[in-house]
Amino acid sequence: MRRIGSDPKSELGGADLTVLLGSGLGGACERFPVVRSLEFEQIPGLTPPSVSGHRGEFRLCSINDRRCLFIVGRKHYYERADKEIRAMVRFAAALGTGELVLTSAAGSVDSRLSPGELVVVEDIMDFQDRDYRLTRPAEPAGRSSVVPRPLRGGNSPLLCLDPSLRSRIEKAAIKAGIALKRGVLACVSGPAYETPAEVRALQEIGASLVTMSAAPEVFFANQAGLRVAALCLVTNLATGLAQSAPSHKSVLEIGKRSSRALGDLIVHLVRGPDVTAAPDG
Repeated sequence: MRRIGSDPKSELGGADLTVLLGSGLGGACERFPVVRSLEFEQIPGLTPPSVSGHRGEFRLCSINDRRCLFIVGRKHYYERADKEIRAMVRFAAALGTGELVLTSAAGSVDSRLSPGELVVVEDIMDFQDRDYRLTRPAEPAGRSSVVPRPLRGGNSPLLCLDPSLRSRIEKAAIKAGIALKRGVLACVSGPAYETPAEVRALQEIGASLVTMSAAPEVFFANQAGLRVAALCLVTNLATGLAQSAPSHKSVLEIGKRSSRALGDLIVHLVRGPDVTAAPDG
């Protein structure tokens, strides 16, 4: 298996947009013609994901004469993969894409958000171990070695999630006929689901959703100069809010059923807000 060299754009060409597909959501890109496909292990610094529902593939696709890079599956921080998450994001940046849309499976801690609904993230609560913030890339000569911290301290939230990209996602959802909700995403370390007491605490501090991913990618995307937005698919009610306990199997099943709608949204996002043609497929 041949590994990609230090200049991936010269080998693969550029990409207009990058979309990371989380747990069970890999089917969102199945309809699009594939220009090039790479396994994670072909990228320096990456190894295959260890969690089911995460294929571990970079898929460069053509959507109406534009190119979209899909990252099908992810490495999680609980896999002790902070450097690999950084390598994944920086590979996307090396292809010249200026924008990254993250998608994640998430549990609802808000009774107004039900399984199967798509939610655009307004803000993030980062409860993951912050060690990944100490992962510093080598800086080119003449650039400051200070790493921005877009999710903490006195930084503006505009440095975290890009409002203009979020607005375009909302417009794309309208064109796709999707009732997109808004919410605040709590990012926890995992890999276990939250306890009922933890869910009640998240409700008290204003979280709408909870996931085991997203925060490191947002941090590294900002570090790489990418505009970033986040979407969540509600795959379950959080622990204590439903009759049955959440399971990874049901998360993947709901993700598979919702992939088509997510693909429709991506079509309109890539086309832009002024195009009214029907989705592909």
